[in-house]
Amino acid sequence: MKILLVHPAANYATAEVHDGLAKGLEMHGQEVIRFSLDGRMNVMAQYLHFLHAIKEAAPPSKEEILYQTSVQILERALRFNVDLVLVVAGMSFHPDVVELLHRAHLPIAILCTESPYDDAPQLKMARNAYACWTNERNSLPAFKEVQPYTFYWQHAFDPERHNTKPPTIEMPRHDVVFVGTGFRERVEFLEQVDWTGIDLGLYGVWELLDDDSPLRQCVQSDAIPNEWAIAAYKAAKMSFSLHRRSVGYGPDALLIDEGAASSLGPRDYELAASGVFFISDDRAEAEEVFGGALPIFRDPTEFGDMMRWWLGHDKEREERARKLCEAVQGNTFENRARDLIDNLIFVDESRRHENE
Repeated sequence: MKILLVHPAANYATAEVHDGLAKGLEMHGQEVIRFSLDGRMNVMAQYLHFLHAIKEAAPPSKEEILYQTSVQILERALRFNVDLVLVVAGMSFHPDVVELLHRAHLPIAILCTESPYDDAPQLKMARNAYACWTNERNSLPAFKEVQPYTFYWQHAFDPERHNTKPPTIEMPRHDVVFVGTGFRERVEFLEQVDWTGIDLGLYGVWELLDDDSPLRQCVQSDAIPNEWAIAAYKAAKMSFSLHRRSVGYGPDALLIDEGAASSLGPRDYELAASGVFFISDDRAEAEEVFGGALPIFRDPTEFGDMMRWWLGHDKEREERARKLCEAVQGNTFENRARDLIDNLIFVDESRRHENE
């Protein structure tokens, strides 16, 4: 199968899903042609701003930039005569291009990585897709209502990046490290934790912190590459997983209900596979994957008490990290890619029977 794999607009987080999936598909003999949205979107934005300035017109809208970037996918798909266009994330993909691909008789499949937070726009795209995957199993029923050929995408890790080998990049050593986005619920939660005497290192986007926030002095840098993140985690004594609840990003972002999400995020698999000890808030899938090996906290006080206990018990922490690592083995992108290919074979056969 020849697949045009569309890279998301971000160059971190969802980009790791793209990279892992591309490698996994190729390991199973699929021909993968990569199409990057992030670089093209930046260039298109500069071009359209220049063009509008010459015409003394209003600056281009985000939608115009998005469309003019996404429509290039149609040309690339036709040029290489691909069998399928597979879009990772899809949040920076103009929905009109889905219709254009339909007219060109090019099937498009979408791997939705932002469930359940952004299900509304994702469901609109899924409706006209050839096949679809969602990273949140609680969202699966809603997706199947609009697109029967929807499957659950369980997150994974790349053994070449996420393993117990010593890091080749030197990062500062902290007691506790967290790399990610400072959504409002994370900020509010972590500000309630007593960090006295504990060296916390925060990396990523933490723009919502007030100037007087006790967490501000803990911020080390903006978003960092995944290789740096893993090196920072390995240099620390421990980490934690505090799953997102925000719908969008901002101080007034709405929050999904407690329990609305049950699936683990990519951080859980990457930390465990890298031999990093961590604790986590509660997600139903944690018990299924880790079998009770992952310590679960439910509020800031329990988080603080649990964190201090594990920081004071080195041998127990190392042994538990080993168990967490053993628990995720097999959850690789290679295996996830095999499942995705099987899903596509099923969809192809089912749709063929429908048209007979």
